[in-house]
Amino acid sequence: FDRSNIRRLVLPPTLKVIDDGAFAECQLRCVELPEGLESIGTKCFVESRIEKLCVPSTVKRIGDEAFSNCSELSEVVFRGESQLATLGKECFKNTRLKEFVAPASLRSIGPKAFNRCRSLERVELNEGLEEIGELCFDCAKIGQIAIPGSVRRIQTYAFNWCKALHRVVFEADSRLEELGDNAFAGRADLIVYVKPGMRFDLDSRVQKIAVLRLPRDDAAAG
Repeated sequence: FDRSNIRRLVLPPTLKVIDDGAFAECQLRCVELPEGLESIGTKCFVESRIEKLCVPSTVKRIGDEAFSNCSELSEVVFRGESQLATLGKECFKNTRLKEFVAPASLRSIGPKAFNRCRSLERVELNEGLEEIGELCFDCAKIGQIAIPGSVRRIQTYAFNWCKALHRVVFEADSRLEELGDNAFAGRADLIVYVKPGMRFDLDSRVQKIAVLRLPRDDAAAG
């Protein structure tokens, strides 16, 4: 169905997998994905005109570039107790998303997953997330971000050129092992807040960033 003029799509409840490129470059504006669907393939809806996406709780994987360059996509909702574990590289690149609230099941966000999402103002990451990919939120409008204690790797340029970003908070139980070069590049006035009990050293990997420890009262307030 790639490059077709389909405008609305209702998929059957028996569907488990949507293969790579199945609806690429369609005129599709509305799609209803069924509960029971488990995988959305690479470039599945790339450059379509979908405006809102409801991801069934049964979806475990969204493939590389699945919704990349969907220039009208402004909202993504994860239904129920989501089983989503992986967001592929560039899966929501260059969309109009305004917020992203990660489901509790999410373990990794691929490189450039939200790259050039210039309308993205709010991001909530889940405890259980382990990896934030390279250039993941490049050029987003995020003002502040809390990094869950479960995150082990923040890759190179993950928050590059987020001009509005002024506050980053790491949880006290942080298990961060790898902070990529220039992970927060492009912000000379960024402040990283570290909660009491956390050992944190930016070394030379991030420059011109102040590291402050939150008072215990602020830490308790979250």
